[in-house]
Amino acid sequence: MDKNRQLLALFFAQLVVNTGFGVIVPVLPFFALKLGAQPADIGVLVSAYALLQFVTAPLWGRLSDRIGRKPVLVLGMIGLSVTSAMTGLAGTLWLVVLTRALGGLMAAAVQPAAFAYVGDTTSLADRGRAMGFVSAGMGVGFIIGPALGGALVPWGLAAPFEAAAALSLAAAIVAGAFLRSPPRVQTSGATAQHASPDTRHPSLITPALWSPLGAAVAPSFLISLADASRQSTIALYAKDVLGFGSAEMGFVFTLMGITYVALQGLVVGPLIDRLGERRMLLVGLPLSALGFLLVLAAWDLISLSAAIALQGAGMAFTYTSIPTLISKEARGGQGAAMGLRSASQSGGQILGPLVGGGIYTLDRSLPYLLAAILSVLSFVIGGLVFEAQPYLKARGVSGHDRATAHRH
Repeated sequence: MDKNRQLLALFFAQLVVNTGFGVIVPVLPFFALKLGAQPADIGVLVSAYALLQFVTAPLWGRLSDRIGRKPVLVLGMIGLSVTSAMTGLAGTLWLVVLTRALGGLMAAAVQPAAFAYVGDTTSLADRGRAMGFVSAGMGVGFIIGPALGGALVPWGLAAPFEAAAALSLAAAIVAGAFLRSPPRVQTSGATAQHASPDTRHPSLITPALWSPLGAAVAPSFLISLADASRQSTIALYAKDVLGFGSAEMGFVFTLMGITYVALQGLVVGPLIDRLGERRMLLVGLPLSALGFLLVLAAWDLISLSAAIALQGAGMAFTYTSIPTLISKEARGGQGAAMGLRSASQSGGQILGPLVGGGIYTLDRSLPYLLAAILSVLSFVIGGLVFEAQPYLKARGVSGHDRATAHRH
């Protein structure tokens, strides 16, 4: 019962924090324009948040290995609350950029600490279900947030920022009240979590591509790059090719969000516990590739919605399998490993819109072809590494051994 209460607290924390982020998304450009921003300034504003997440997520993860998950998680949410309130009160553009950058820094603490907490407090047999449940909170937040932000606009452009501050503070209070720092669950083999954290472990800092940890981090970056490329261009594609407007795209995005959250919370986690995270990862990546390609074959709202929903299903399989795999493969340093995963995902989200927007001007189909290729490449990397593991073990060489030998 206590464990279920903690998972609910983590679910609520992820839901509320990501709702707070989503609340800001639809109004941030207009808020910045009101302060005299140019279109290029808005790009800097968005990038500053993501860049600080990319740089600091591994540092927060390592800190959580040293001082515990709960303090880092609560500190991140309190910091996010303060920076959101400061953004809403900012009267100059440079102050908005500064507070959003600080917001990215504080937000970077939340996800690594939350997923590492799940890794610490669940058995290997139940970890996929727990990861899926907590991840679903993020998805629900991203669905609710933009709608709530739009509803708050009549009270002023600063209202969504103050709502985000209140939501993040509420999440911090819930986490502080219900989470505790229990003894880490004993597992077996290389993933035994009673081992003292070693944040200098080479597989946590520069994971060898031939290790299972590397096979999870690399697809995390590639599939995030693919998805961000699609996100940044799909509305333009639907308008230019199918003649759709905001109402049709709102329906498409809502359908994808519902598909993603429902699968993550109810289906993917139990399947991972039954079939294994490696198999589910290798199922999700081809599904994503197929969804990207079917966008190019869409001819009406139903066919486009089906393609996007299929891609959302693939992402649900992928984004739940990756943290589960990383959690099981990390040798003691759960936080550092989860921070590395968050950084790789943020890196893809930073580059994706730049790459997608750039190649869309060359040809409308290129972002989706590239996304499909990246999904297939991730599948190949994962498949080759997983197939190679029995051979490497038979020869007495693991990814860790090879990385250590290479270092020396």
